[in-house]
Amino acid sequence: MIVNRDSDYQDVKRVFTDLNVMSQCIRRQTAQKFNMSVASNIMKQINSKLGGESLRIKLPKFMETSKVMIIGIDVCHASKQSVVGFVASTNRHCTSFFSDIICQPKNQEIVKKDLDRIFNSALNEFHQNVGSYPQKIIVYRDGVSHEMRQQVMDAEISQIRTVLKDRFNDVDPPLITLVVVNKRIN
Repeated sequence: MIVNRDSDYQDVKRVFTDLNVMSQCIRRQTAQKFNMSVASNIMKQINSKLGGESLRIKLPKFMETSKVMIIGIDVCHASKQSVVGFVASTNRHCTSFFSDIICQPKNQEIVKKDLDRIFNSALNEFHQNVGSYPQKIIVYRDGVSHEMRQQVMDAEISQIRTVLKDRFNDVDPPLITLVVVNKRIN
């Protein structure tokens, strides 16, 4: 659908989203400068909305031979509450993802609750897409100081392990690797 004004774009997208109808809107000014680059980007967006892969990278050998779920967790403290961002791969090629958020008290870095709930949902989606559960799970955790690493293990990884224990009944649960990402930003 081609729309004239930015306000039209927002209104049309809101209506289609409320109706749960997939849509692709293009601003008139974008359509007027239509070229191969613009067409390619629009096709990538449509492909993605339909569940297609826009990009696939060559993964390490162990990821090709076993079913691996990659998880990313970070906490943002920029609003009235701290918001936990969670994303997990849901297919063997790490091109499809489940994502969710958790709102928690301001400036709380450690995810003390609800991680089990959203991990369980991600695990269900992985199983639905792959036909089985992951054999290995790699968790990338950002924003954690050296002093807080044990708290991550005690609070966050234990929630993941609890879900896995319930799901696997202690019979060959997936191996978990925790990667703590530290960076210096100003």
